[in-house]
Amino acid sequence: MSYTTRKDLFEKIETHRSRPLIAYVTSIRPNFSGQMAGDSVDYIIKQIQSIPTTQREIDFLIISNGGDPITALRIISLLRERFDKISVLLPYVAYSAATILSLGADEIIMHPYSNLGPVDPQLTVSRQSDNGQASQLQFSSEDIRNYIDFVKSDVGITDQEHLISAFNALAKEVGPLPIGSSKRSQQLSLSSSIKMLETHMEDKSKAAEIAKALNSSYYHHGYAVGRSEAKSIGLNIVFPDPELETLMWNVWCDYSNEMKCGSEFNIVTAIMTNPTVITWLNSATTINLPVNTPPPIAQNIIGNIAQQSATITPQPPIQIKELVATIESPRSAMAIHTTFSITYWRDANMALSFNATQYSEGWKIV
Repeated sequence: MSYTTRKDLFEKIETHRSRPLIAYVTSIRPNFSGQMAGDSVDYIIKQIQSIPTTQREIDFLIISNGGDPITALRIISLLRERFDKISVLLPYVAYSAATILSLGADEIIMHPYSNLGPVDPQLTVSRQSDNGQASQLQFSSEDIRNYIDFVKSDVGITDQEHLISAFNALAKEVGPLPIGSSKRSQQLSLSSSIKMLETHMEDKSKAAEIAKALNSSYYHHGYAVGRSEAKSIGLNIVFPDPELETLMWNVWCDYSNEMKCGSEFNIVTAIMTNPTVITWLNSATTINLPVNTPPPIAQNIIGNIAQQSATITPQPPIQIKELVATIESPRSAMAIHTTFSITYWRDANMALSFNATQYSEGWKIV
């Protein structure tokens, strides 16, 4: 459950494949997922520079829920400048921008449990309700298109006046600028996908057909496109041999364990399971009352004792560190963590309270 373990697996993959490997992984932990972002590019360049110039083929392993599509374009562009053949290895998920990156490979080697995903971009708009409550609305251009289609086809509204009223209701709910932004994002995603495919496909019409299928053929952004389906839409999907399949899965399992992808992140749970906090909670003074003490009297007694004896004293802060993303190879490794510095205390009523400060120090050498 560390880079040391994965380094050994990477070396075995490189030996098996007779070419260098670079791995880019962002956390997919629920409530704490990482994103593909531009700050990774410099460190991917460093990985490329560490590879002998005699090597003209590269394996790029990626696991991610997505992120910035421009980062995907940049990574493939860098790899194309340096290598004659790019193979993307997918041990597990490669959604959104990670799918766009995969489209730029000459071949996509997919584990049986891996998947690509739709590339329709998702937008999030902050809103405030009439009662002042803040909320967020997530949508895509496909949602807008399907709303208009629903009004026309399902409701049966066809006259211009009522269509304008329906659109005005949409604009009021979402906002005119976000609607325009969603269209622009869809165009970026579609053009990026086409460009990725055209880096290795001579048939431009086929590239456009595949890109359009991934951009608008699926009805949910989280739809999992398995390897057989990916192959059926025209992608060059390769099934790994048993040895490579096992190595790829072991890589994912090690990442999953270190990033705790199997459990949802909850800061209260993280605090309550921290050994320092557990020790402190167990040392708290207990108040022993007769079993038959009436609840109102018991509450008064506890409140009086708490007010007389309890002082609100913050405990020394604890540090909770979570792995967000890594860029690794057998030659070197970089990682980015998010740290929560948490001060905690008991209120006068003995309830546990805390204050958390979240920060990151950026990419660091492992």
